Amino acid sequence: MKIKLFLSLLLIFLLRLNSSAQWQPIGPGGGVIKCFASAGSNLFAGTYGGGVFLTSNNGLLWTRVNNGLTNLDILSLAVSSNGTTVFAGTYNGGVFKSTNSGGNWTAVNAGLTSTAELQVGAMAISGTNIFAGTNAGVYISSDNGGSWLPFNNGLGTTLDVLCFAVSGSNIFVGIGSGGVFLSTNNGGLWTAVNTGLTDNYVKALIINGSTIFAGTDAGGIFKSLNNGAQWTVSSPAVHCTSFISIGTSIYAGFWGGGVSKSTNNGGLWTPVNAGLDINVLALANAGTTIFAGTDGKGLYTSSNNGVNWLADQGITNTNAQSLSIATSGTDIFAGVFGGGVFLSSNNGSGPWSAVNTGLTTPSIQALATSGLTVLAGTYSNGIFKSTNNGAQWTVANTGLTNLNVTSFAVSGPNIYAGTFGGGIFKSTDNGSNWIAVNTGLTNTTILSLATNGTKVYAGTFYGGVFYSNNNGTSWSAENNGLTNNNINALTLSGERVFAGTFGGVFSSINNGTSWSVQNTGLTENDIIALVSLDSNIFAGTDGGGVFYSNNYGNTWTEGNTGLTNFSIFSLSISGSNIFMGTKGGGVWKRQLSEFGIALGLKETVNNKTRFNIYPNPFTSSSTLHIEGDLNANKISLVIYDLIGKEVKRLENIKENNVIIDRINLIDGIYFYKLLENNKIIATGKLVAE
Repeated sequence: MKIKLFLSLLLIFLLRLNSSAQWQPIGPGGGVIKCFASAGSNLFAGTYGGGVFLTSNNGLLWTRVNNGLTNLDILSLAVSSNGTTVFAGTYNGGVFKSTNSGGNWTAVNAGLTSTAELQVGAMAISGTNIFAGTNAGVYISSDNGGSWLPFNNGLGTTLDVLCFAVSGSNIFVGIGSGGVFLSTNNGGLWTAVNTGLTDNYVKALIINGSTIFAGTDAGGIFKSLNNGAQWTVSSPAVHCTSFISIGTSIYAGFWGGGVSKSTNNGGLWTPVNAGLDINVLALANAGTTIFAGTDGKGLYTSSNNGVNWLADQGITNTNAQSLSIATSGTDIFAGVFGGGVFLSSNNGSGPWSAVNTGLTTPSIQALATSGLTVLAGTYSNGIFKSTNNGAQWTVANTGLTNLNVTSFAVSGPNIYAGTFGGGIFKSTDNGSNWIAVNTGLTNTTILSLATNGTKVYAGTFYGGVFYSNNNGTSWSAENNGLTNNNINALTLSGERVFAGTFGGVFSSINNGTSWSVQNTGLTENDIIALVSLDSNIFAGTDGGGVFYSNNYGNTWTEGNTGLTNFSIFSLSISGSNIFMGTKGGGVWKRQLSEFGIALGLKETVNNKTRFNIYPNPFTSSSTLHIEGDLNANKISLVIYDLIGKEVKRLENIKENNVIIDRINLIDGIYFYKLLENNKIIATGKLVAE
């Protein structure tokens, strides 16, 4: 009866596919905010990777406004005085225009064709002229973006335009390594105005009354009282990125220095950074609120003239490069490149918290959990370790000779760390100590790792796949049939291994001895992330979103309903949900049942007892992995055949990893019960093949 009930419920799960199912963005807030533009009650924020956001109520609510915006890497914004016509300059996508406050966008690039012309780092509006600052100089449109013409007379040979400032008939332009130029005839002729300017890499300009301020890359702030004819130093030598003026006060944003304020026309600058991230890229104000856009930490706001700042989660533009599921089953960690580590303690359904105490770098590339330990791999600072859910991090680099950590893989007590250029390191004590395990590894630039038992697979940067059957003691290259050898991702399903490359997905059923391409149904072959659950494989792509297969990759189906960010960095499965980290869109969540995946019926009575049976399906043996301390409870596993006959029983389990052998198990489908103190805590399906 119990088996019949299980089969009936399993069939119901397969049939109940929600027609309105779609991906849901769940945060965390943050990311790279490059620019602001405002008019009237509308304030627009341009993000790198997340497109454009709009608030019309002083930041109480932000809305992503990207319909038609096919390039989400926003470098610059300009908005007309009516607040509804907006121009967005992008990285390699040229200029986009919206006439309804960002509701819809259209590319307006007639006259902008080369790569340099399509990198639009600055925009401004002066009367009926729209100015676009590109890597190929100044372009002007006099027909509202309909067409663009170059206006570079007098600019010289350095044409990397980074900023504009407009005052009446005077238009100033800041050039990277070229200084400041002035035009008094709408860009018809430019004249260099650099006397006294000792740093010519000008990143920001603002006009405040009769004073012009120039923010430079390394020389700090300069000011001129005579239209740029003469400049004098106004601040210490710092990297200035942005300005705003509010009444008689001027605020300057610095990369590495936060925000400083001057109330005497640049005579003295005072830091106003309480609560603020120090890497500020852009500034704006709406009403009494000041907004600071940062390089990776998202948006900050101040309602008291910069005295105090608060992190604002209203804009989600995070590059979630890594995801990890903690041992409790409901804790989700997201590693954000430039933003550090974030934690959601309720399966991603509620707010995220930054958990970065002790983490001396925000550049997270990889995450892993092993028991109660969380490990974070960084771009240049090695590995950090937390034993209290990220509340405190400590450096865990003992024995690690390469600090650019790209990937992790965990199998029982063995933790493997892949590095960019230093090969693979292994720890058997939860990351306290590491040893290099590179014998036979002829390519030491590691992009991905996967492990099951004693088997370890390593994906390399244009060196293919390496395989170890002895916990990393020795390696051999296994690339027969692998026509693309840049291995961005690896995942295991039973005896099958899948490799994600820039040529699609490859699979092997013989430990990599031979590979077969499996791209049927894939419309984007740049595979960045992979994750698997039994016969179900998910592939995250660079620009094409996510694809899924319910038959071990034999055929693929696009699964992007509801998704707005299609560059996928990471994938992870927890319980009944799949989580996806994106470029500029943070983390997204969707139920596995929406992809036709029926999970075993699980009733977790004690949430400290979290288990997994893998591989499933299996050929020679499978492993029952149980988290936590098992000494306090009696744990048993009972396996039945299709007619309900008991065929195997494992009693009084005290080890966290227990082998399930094939004795008495012929090829076929079985069902299991996991018991704790003789009470059923989970049931599921087990397949021997």
